Amino acid sequence: MKINVSDDTGFHEELADEIADLVDSVAPRVAKTTGLSLPPEAIFQLVTPEEWVRHGIDFVQRTIDRDIAELNLSGDTVRTLLGHLQASRETLPHVWVLYPATTIPIRGLEDAISLIVPQVWEYAGVLRDSRAKAQVVAHELAHQMQLAASGADPRWLTLARRQRGIEGLAVVHIWEGHARWVDQQVTAELFGRPFDDAELTRSRSYSEVEAAAGHAHRFTRDATRDGCAFVRQVVHLAGIEAINRMWKDPSLLPTLDEIATPESWVKRVET
Repeated sequence: MKINVSDDTGFHEELADEIADLVDSVAPRVAKTTGLSLPPEAIFQLVTPEEWVRHGIDFVQRTIDRDIAELNLSGDTVRTLLGHLQASRETLPHVWVLYPATTIPIRGLEDAISLIVPQVWEYAGVLRDSRAKAQVVAHELAHQMQLAASGADPRWLTLARRQRGIEGLAVVHIWEGHARWVDQQVTAELFGRPFDDAELTRSRSYSEVEAAAGHAHRFTRDATRDGCAFVRQVVHLAGIEAINRMWKDPSLLPTLDEIATPESWVKRVET
């Protein structure tokens, strides 16, 4: 696997070098934990807040363009999707501080880039904690490997879930919960116990933005926690391959009710 870590801010070359070393150290552990193949190239990019926002809005735009091009959508649905785009333009400039890293697809859905804003690592306390750095790198590598394993299936990244046939399924829970389970497994191996980012000392700026964050941020936080618990129990009951089948076939995703009862999902998909 090629490791590509660039500093597009012009001020954080040492951090970029440190992240490259972390990727090299963490990648084999993520591969062993997930049973997934490493991407041909692991791409991490250090960016300014403005560039992070631009990438985020562009990703939403590309997602909507793909949904409109591939699906027979009603006018009301298109207007709803465009509302998501406007919401991203309004909210992303204010919430970037909450995201230690963000992985988005490039060159189609199978290749990905993980964006890091160094200021976020400062505000969130990541910069001063080697465990937190390893956790972030493991988490984002897991996302890159999820995308590669998905075979460019657009159901993972659609904003038109009903039209894609996955309405009511726990997409965010599995996407984020799996990556959290991976980073906990990796940090436990590296440091003797799973690392919990709640241990970090946040800056006042971070805490103020988090307190003001809306429903979407709280939903993702709770979905990550509950999805991680689901993945942990499924791996115990049926092995990691039960989870990995979902990357190629999102129709196998659990319902929101099944997230709380992993054994019922295992029984459904294994029979």
